[in-house]
Amino acid sequence: MGCKICKSENKKTKMLPLGLKSPPFSPSKSNLQTNSNSQPSSKLTSQNYKTIEEKISTVPWISQNFETTNIEKIGEGGFGKVFGAIGLKEKKRYAIKYMHFESEEDFDSMIKEINIMSALQRYGNIVKIEDRYVVFDSREIYIVMERGDRSLENLIKERKNKINYELFLQIFSDLAFGLFSAHEDGFVHSDIKPQNILVFEDSDRAKLRNIQNFNVVNKNLTFKLTDWGAGTSNYTGKTTRLKTGMTFTTTYAAPELLIDNENVNFKKSDVFSLAMTMVNCCGVPYKNIKHISSIEISEKFTKEIEEVITMISSEYGDIIKNLLKGMLCFDRHTRIEMKEVIETLKSLSKKQEPIKVIKEIPSNKSLPPNREKKKGRKRT
Repeated sequence: MGCKICKSENKKTKMLPLGLKSPPFSPSKSNLQTNSNSQPSSKLTSQNYKTIEEKISTVPWISQNFETTNIEKIGEGGFGKVFGAIGLKEKKRYAIKYMHFESEEDFDSMIKEINIMSALQRYGNIVKIEDRYVVFDSREIYIVMERGDRSLENLIKERKNKINYELFLQIFSDLAFGLFSAHEDGFVHSDIKPQNILVFEDSDRAKLRNIQNFNVVNKNLTFKLTDWGAGTSNYTGKTTRLKTGMTFTTTYAAPELLIDNENVNFKKSDVFSLAMTMVNCCGVPYKNIKHISSIEISEKFTKEIEEVITMISSEYGDIIKNLLKGMLCFDRHTRIEMKEVIETLKSLSKKQEPIKVIKEIPSNKSLPPNREKKKGRKRT
């Protein structure tokens, strides 16, 4: 969408091209430090408005491109709030992620999310960015994305915590392929959970590039990974320590993230989180899933995982149960990799087709280095 840049004299604004690195600047030069002699713009001061939706609708760039009367909050995460909006010209539904930064480090983290999603645009199982906008003097970033119809979390609740086997396979295959593609390009997600997976209805899969084509029972449904705010780029797969600003949700996090922050393989931790998400689709009570994250002893952990696997209905079959068990190993060294997950899911497909993954790495995928100051914070 061809969004215009606001040229207000009272606001310093900048459009960031997709995949651009965080521009180098000092806090003093970019108004990131509070200046006691300056007054904030009254138009964008939140206390002047009854709701955040009303505040956002006053941003010139928003009002020039979206129907301001239809802006509604549809979600919220650790990095910001998400609003639904309708484009003025094509009447298309969008999701606008609103984030407020207080420091250069905050800004870099938010730009990192934009850059990761931009580098993964060509994959059909990754939510796409349509545009982005920065207002420096009010310290705000807006990311315009394609809007899903619901989250996987909502779908699980609608299906009373149990999704039938055929649809389960399609969801599993879509997410595994999207994650495998990201890993091949050196990206990790680090916060996979049902809330960060969107369901797209009436999305003609035939028109989507680089999308998995096995175990598809509904060609109008597509499942995509979103919220890469906790992600990492240029990841080689080597063991590393948890970095400052790294966030994750404890319920779905691999044990090494909770116990041994010095020895983490983020690709392997993604595998674990994907498996926990899929267990959530099999009718296993959430309390049993959440309890696992509190166990720090290997033997007890393994026993609990085995008990959870036995709770999965026989309709999912032994292959799926064994696959999930392999993905949920306490020891990251024995935990299987995404390539093995893909091959197993592919073997369950009636129509065997080759996996197509673009190997070349885009030139715009390098991101600002993460700063290491303290132990990463956890989402609960």
